[in-house]
This record gives sequence, C-alpha cells and structure tokens, in this order.
Amino acid sequence: CTSGGVLDYSVDSNAMLPVINSATLNSTDRTITLAGYFFGNRGTLSSVNLAGTDLEIVSWSNNEVVVKCPDRMASGLQKIVLTDAGGLTTRSAFSLTVPEDSEIEDTATELYETTLPDIPADVIGVDESICNVCGLNDTIYITAGKTYGSRLYAEKLVSYSIKDKKWKVVATIPEEGLTDCSMAAYQGTIFLNGTDVDGIAYLYYYSPSKKDWYLLKESGVADATIVTFKNSLLSIGGSSLKTASEIRLIDVSTGKANVLADLGYKIARAQTAVCGDTLCLYEGYVYNEETNKWEQDQYGMACYTISDKGISRDAGKEIEIKPLLMKGSEALLSTICASDKDIYLVGLQLSQDASGSVIDPSGYQVADGDTWVYSDQMKNLGKRLSHTIVTHPKAVVYKGVLYGFGLNTQDGNPTTYVARATVVDETPDTPMQDTIKVKIPKAKKGLIYNGNAQTGVPASAEGYYNIKNNRKTDPGTYKARAELIDQDYLVWEDGTSAAKTITWSIAPISVTGVKLDKTNLTVYAGTTGQLKATVIPASANNKAVTWKSADTTIAKVDQSGKVTGVKAGTVKVTVTTKDGSKKATCTVKVIAGVPVYRLYDIKGTGDHLFTTSAYEKDSLTLRGWKYEGIAWYEPKTSSRPVYRSYNPNNGLHMYTYSDAERSALAGAGWKMEGIAFYSCTDSSKVPVYRLYNPNGGTHFFTKAVAEKNMLVKAGWKYEGIGFYAMNIS
Repeated sequence: CTSGGVLDYSVDSNAMLPVINSATLNSTDRTITLAGYFFGNRGTLSSVNLAGTDLEIVSWSNNEVVVKCPDRMASGLQKIVLTDAGGLTTRSAFSLTVPEDSEIEDTATELYETTLPDIPADVIGVDESICNVCGLNDTIYITAGKTYGSRLYAEKLVSYSIKDKKWKVVATIPEEGLTDCSMAAYQGTIFLNGTDVDGIAYLYYYSPSKKDWYLLKESGVADATIVTFKNSLLSIGGSSLKTASEIRLIDVSTGKANVLADLGYKIARAQTAVCGDTLCLYEGYVYNEETNKWEQDQYGMACYTISDKGISRDAGKEIEIKPLLMKGSEALLSTICASDKDIYLVGLQLSQDASGSVIDPSGYQVADGDTWVYSDQMKNLGKRLSHTIVTHPKAVVYKGVLYGFGLNTQDGNPTTYVARATVVDETPDTPMQDTIKVKIPKAKKGLIYNGNAQTGVPASAEGYYNIKNNRKTDPGTYKARAELIDQDYLVWEDGTSAAKTITWSIAPISVTGVKLDKTNLTVYAGTTGQLKATVIPASANNKAVTWKSADTTIAKVDQSGKVTGVKAGTVKVTVTTKDGSKKATCTVKVIAGVPVYRLYDIKGTGDHLFTTSAYEKDSLTLRGWKYEGIAWYEPKTSSRPVYRSYNPNNGLHMYTYSDAERSALAGAGWKMEGIAFYSCTDSSKVPVYRLYNPNGGTHFFTKAVAEKNMLVKAGWKYEGIGFYAMNIS
C-alpha cells in the first residue's frame, strides 16, 4: 500500500488537510491502519467510508486511524471520506493493492493481462517522458525525452522486442531532439515529424535495417500529425494557417506533400486513429476563426471516411465525449489507438464507468486507467492499463494486441512506468506497415531452344522487385538478377535483402568443337598474352572451357585464357570444353626480358647510368663506377623506345621516350646516344618513376615505390612516371 497519488497535489499544510503516509493491512486482526497527520477530531463518528465501503472505526487519533478490514475492496487509488463534516476531506487519497493471498475480494477491474518487463532506467529514466509509440516488425518503438521549459522534446528512439522481451535505445533523434512530434510506422521505417528548438519543422524517417535517419526535405510541417492510412502516409493539419486544414499525401520517393482534401476546419497536434476506411482525429488544438486564436480541443473527435471516391467527414461516427466525463476528470489526459476492427480510448474517465469504482459522497470518482471501445454506446473494455493514475498515457494496437504505456504517479511525483498489453483482436490482419517477405523467384524448368525469346525467371506480379537478364533467345545458361525495389519495406523470404542471382537455362545443344584465335603466341617473360576460345556451335548450351599449360615453369594460363610468360622456352597451352571434352592447342614461345643494369658514379658526378649492355656495365665498373644490380627488365623491342642523352658539360645522363623532350635536350647541347632500351607496353607493365635532384642536377629512375618515397623525403623532386618496365621481380 503506497501513500499519496496525484490527488495529493491539492493538500496544503496551511489548510491542515489530512495526509496519509501509509495504509497497512494487518492479516491477524483484519484491520487497516492509516498513518499520517492532520486527521482532525473523530467527533461522534462510528465509521468512515473507504472506496465506497463503510468501515467501523477501531481507534482514532490526529495521526492514525484504525478501521476494521472489509470483505471486499478494489485495488487502486482510494479516497477516504467521512460520513459527515469531520476532519477528513475528499482530497486525501492513497494507492492500495489487495494481496492475492488475502481473504479480501478484489472488486477492481482487471489489469491488462500482460505486464511488460520494466523499462530500464538507462533506457527511459523517471525524469523522461514517453512522446510517441508505434509498432513495426514485431517491435514496439517509442520516442522519449525531457521537458525543457514547457516543451517536451523527443530525444531518443527506444524499442521493445516482442519476441525477446527486451528494451533498448535504438538511436538519438536528429536536430538534438524534436518537439510537438508525431510518429508513424510506414513501409518498414519509422517516420517522425516535429520541430527543433528554433521552430523549424522536419520530417525524418529511421531505417531499422540501415540503423540511420534520413531527412525528407520540404515535407516537415510544424505541429502536423502523420499517420499511416492503408498503404499511404498522410500529414494532417499543422500550426500554419495555410496548411492547418489540409490532409496531405506524402510521396516518400520525392519528399513532396500533395494536398488530398480540406478538413473543413483548422487543427494542430491532433491524435489520430485509423480503423478500416475511417480516420479519426482526437483532441489537439483547433483554430477559432472568431477570436483568431488556437484553443485546446480536449476530448474533441472528428471522423473522416477515405475511399476511392474521395475524403468526406462522417459526423454519424462522431460522439461528444466531454458530457460523458465523470466529475473532476476534465483535466486528465487520454489517448486513442485502433485495431483493424475497433477504436480504443485509454485512460478515459467516463461517468458510467464499468470498472466497479464508487463515486464518493462529494460526487468525485477515483481516477484510473480504464479503456473504452469507441462506439455509440462507449463500451468499457473491462480491462485497465493501471489501478492508479497514469500521466500522459500512450497506446498502440499491433497485431491485435493493445500496448499501453505511461508514468505511474505516487505522492504527486512520477516514479515508475506502466507498460502493459492486452489482446483485443484474436484474428488481426497483417500490419500493412510491416516489412513484407517476398518469395525468391525460381527459374523455369524445361525450356528448350525454339528460336524465340523465352522468359527464364518470372517478374514480380506485385512489383516488389526489378529483374534483369531473365529473357533470352539462344540456348545457354544465364544469370537473372532480382533486386528489391525497397530494402526497408521488402526482404526476401530467407531474411536477406541483397539482390538475388537466379541461374536459368535454355537447353540443350551439344558442343561439337572448339577453336582458338591463335595457334602460335609469343610473349616476353613477365608479360601476358590473351587467347580466345570459340565453342562450336555458337548456340551450344554449355560453353564452359578449361585451360592448361603443359609446363607452368615456362608459361602459365588462367581460366580466362590469359597467358603469362615465366621464363624463356616453348610450351603447349590447351583449351578443353567441359561439354564433350573437345580440345584446341596453341604453341606459346616465351622470350626472356632484357635486364637494365644500374650503376652509380660514386667518385665523380654522382650520376646514375642505366644500360642493357653487359660490356658497358663491366667497363664502367673497372673505371670506378659502383654496380648496384639489375634495376628492372625491359622487352627486347616495343613501340616505345627510350633514348639516352649525355651532357658533355657536366657528364650527366638523361632517359626519355618523349620526342619533344629529346629535341629540347639536343637544342641545349646534350649529345644523343641513341636507344638505351624499350619501354614495356604490355598490360602487365609496371611504372618506372622519375626523380630530379635540384641540388646536384641529376635525374634518377626507379620502379621501387619505397625508394621513390625515401628520395622525395630527402628533397628530390618527383617528376612522375618516366616509362614502364616488365613485371618481373
């Protein structure tokens, strides 16, 4: 039993109104002890009224009242009322739960049958409030945040896994939080409309599969309400007088909002519920055309029918709720939600309350979390979200289950979250907003070549995926590619979303032979040549081939027919068809590459000389030059000769295949020494880098990236690629 309740906000110590600190049930002598202060004088009273039951007083003092325990009581928020004008008033209250193992009959309306696990404090704290709630893909999504000034800002997106029964923070809300938000689940994503601290309106959507937010530009409307209606996303009203009476259809692909209809009045921050063809707008702020002011429309209801013929207001479905409210509950908030068949109002306090609570002598009734089915009779569901007051309740119906949330209140302060669920529809429709599982298309069997184009993999009748390469004429095996048009809204039946490749074929025409485009091929060691095989006939079903070199130490061949020379020699390369093992061969001759020797004038100019002449290398070595090894290999000949030039003034050498540069050097007095070697033009070529020493005036060439980088750090200027070498280590 817990003292207090939100009704204690009116208890004033100056007025000496009673305050109950505890209510204790004694199972031995079956009494209830109410402890507190300011109970006043008993007078001539012999009983008090507790939750509508007269109880005999056992003892009385200013800070303790003991009464005999009744046989029947209702769990929930209770009030104590004297039978005449004594010291107690109707403003004192406490929360009581009747123990299940007691002999007292609990007459309270049942709670929703399922209590969700407690929301961890690090997910939603008691200083935070729930802003919005919706259901998607067996998950309940909630936005929550704190109040700054008078504005509640949604700052994070929280999820509850229905399967795993676990809570977690999914993401932070963009723009450091949005206020006056509305949320809707649509086509596998979560949409959120709200305004930032500067009053700028945004419409974002969150992709659970990509775990990120995306902005729909030009679609955010301040104080508008977004709602999923069948397979459309609507934006309703807003605080701008230009848009406040509009129902807008949001085109998610373009981000544009197109006006569908006029509401007939201006509304902002409305709650919404969709049931069949009916769209209900509940509460919110309505613009008064006479006073030119926005006015809160608590408990107001407007119903619209949306069909192929258009949108029209259906006043026949509208009920005035306010006259049905019990006295004293006008300020209490409630929320609206809907299943496929009914609309529900959670936390609504009506005077014909079927919960079993009793109106006290002053005409007030205990507030609770009753749930009502919205109809012309306003039927009580017979289940309630809470036995005590729940502030700012939020609710959603997902797959036939009503999920209700709110902050429970004790001692006038929020303490714990109420999170319960109840089944309201045993045969619900599949939620339209949920991600759809799409059957993976299968290849057609038994297709035989007939000279006409044939479809091997069917297209999507629903338009769920695009498909390519699924229609051919010639026999063969093909790979169709099916790609989902929306990877948030659609997934394959195996739970994946990546494009599917479906192999299909038109069968069969057997292979009768194979031929090569070359019967002889010459390559340099370290370079490549390409052989192309043609399977005969061209319409053969299986054109697969395998390649093999008779000696891989001389030449290698990959399964695309690319031949790589390894060392000098001659070898046979054979292609074999998988169908019929038909063969064709090519004689490959491998020519060794020409080594380019590198020497360094260690005692003279500091110049490096590159030569293919072993004689020149040996002669320079005898004259004191330092031989530094083979710099790289070049082909014996190619279409790109590299020329060597000599400067007789400083003894430096230069290498280039540029005719323009060679002419410039000759004009500057350099001596042309002819072709030094040939640049590699094969596709496997590797670059030889050119560097310049601004201090010594020498040029240097290397194919080693590490050496190039080291020289650049030492102050050499990198001048790009000088020419190309063979790809031989």
